[in-house]
Amino acid sequence: VEVNVTPNQELQIFPQPAFDQVTLKLPLSGKYQLKVYDLQGRVVMEKNFEDATNEMKLSVTEFTSRIYQVRLNHSQQRWSQKLYKQ
Repeated sequence: VEVNVTPNQELQIFPQPAFDQVTLKLPLSGKYQLKVYDLQGRVVMEKNFEDATNEMKLSVTEFTSRIYQVRLNHSQQRWSQKLYKQ
């Protein structure tokens, strides 16, 4: 489920396509749950961040080259965005 948010509350993932690491620019600070799904809907990564600030670094070296779906939960808000791994 995607949430309509104002432009300054969007999740940004870069660089795209990713090679070794991506940066997630977070819309809000605080506690987050991150899940990354492959195209078959399987969870390939799940992490909890207790005190995230503006950005998170995420290693994607173990991911194969394909498209993934990143879902980020913060309290009652959710974001979903594609991640392109090369």
